[in-house]
Amino acid sequence: MKRPDLSGTTIGSSFALSKRIGNGNFGDVYLCKQVFLNRDSALKVVPTNDADFLSNVLEPQLQHLVAHPQIVRVESADVWVDNSGSPYLLIEMEVMKGGSLQEAIESDITLRGSVDA
Repeated sequence: MKRPDLSGTTIGSSFALSKRIGNGNFGDVYLCKQVFLNRDSALKVVPTNDADFLSNVLEPQLQHLVAHPQIVRVESADVWVDNSGSPYLLIEMEVMKGGSLQEAIESDITLRGSVDA
């Protein structure tokens, strides 16, 4: 599904999106500034609805419980409703150095290389 690029906008009460850095079946990921804390973050914007809300919320809940250097840390989660009334789950994550997993896959990174990165 093609979703509009929200780069250059502010969503929720505190996320200024600078550029889209990834996308997939479930949502888009943006490099953003969390304006209240003045920190760079990655923000996953996931379209949701009542039927799939609980399953969508499970991702940040589980990811928040895991602490490992190879797993992106979840900083916060919230719900945002756009101007048309469509709800989105916002998952704020730490920004990882070295690019995205998609970029690594496209560059034919080895399993050992991904573990060592």
